[in-house]
This record gives sequence, C-alpha cells and structure tokens, in this order.
Amino acid sequence: MQPEFVQLLLATQARLDAFLQSLVMDRGLADELLQRTNMVLCTKADEFVMGTDFGAWACRVAYFEVKAYRRDLARERERLVFDDEQLELVAAAIEEEPPNLDAQLQLLRSCVAELPQKYQDLIHHRYALRSQITDIARRLGRPVGSVRQTLFRIRLVLLECIRKKTAVGGVHG
Repeated sequence: MQPEFVQLLLATQARLDAFLQSLVMDRGLADELLQRTNMVLCTKADEFVMGTDFGAWACRVAYFEVKAYRRDLARERERLVFDDEQLELVAAAIEEEPPNLDAQLQLLRSCVAELPQKYQDLIHHRYALRSQITDIARRLGRPVGSVRQTLFRIRLVLLECIRKKTAVGGVHG
C-alpha cells in the first residue's frame, strides 16, 4: 500500500465516521462499519486512482458496507419463524395453559390439513423444506411482502384453529 493512500485514508476517517453515523444512527454500529469499510478500502487500495476524490470513493464503499449489513440483518430476521407480535400471541397462549406438545402437534397437523391446498403447500415449503421467503416468492411470482403477510395470516388461522379444537375438548396440559 502506498504511503499517499494511507495518508488519504487517515485524513478521511472523521468524514467516514460522520457519514456512517448519519446512515445508521448507532455509535457502536457506526464504529463496526467504519472498521469494515477501512478493511475493504485497504483491500481495494490498488483500485483507487490517485488524483480523484478519495473521500467520495471511501464514502461510496462505506455506503455499500451499510447496504451489505442491512441485507445480512434482513436475512437473519427472515429466518425467524415469528415476528414480535406473533411471538407475543404464542407466549400468551402458552401462559394460559402449559401445552401437551404431542397432542398440540396432532392438532396442528389436523388444522394444516383443513387449509386450502395452496396454503398447505406454502406451509410445507416454508417450514418442512425450510425454503427462504424470497425463494418462495420467486417461485410463486409474488412480492416477498405478500408471501410474508400470507404466512402471518396462515399462522394466525392455525393458532385459532388449535385454540378452538382445544376448547372443544382436544388438548389438556
């Protein structure tokens, strides 16, 4: 790495830090992304053309690091089966009465069998085959948000179905 590059990199740290903080609004995360950005800048040092705007180039690299972080975070969140609202519903249901898991699994299977076939297929792909929502959406030709919303609604229908079957005399802890 050329000494001129190192000088430009050091001189741009405050600008990069301010830029990253304005994008993520989190001091710790901005520091982490600054470190990542610096590593990328060092690995791409030979791509920088001396005499051009180093700060603009460095900020562009930082921007792509933020995008990569957000993409990774979205992927992690997508792996969660329940969002916070759904988790709260499930927790409340469990607090009402400790579950008999084998019996509830039987009820769940029964409730899934009552769903229209297209919803059974969606549940099968998402949970049995562990397909990513983006892959399911692509396969169905639907927006990711639409698939996510459909899965949310299906889970609510299944929860209500289990509750009704339990109330009718199905499962006791």
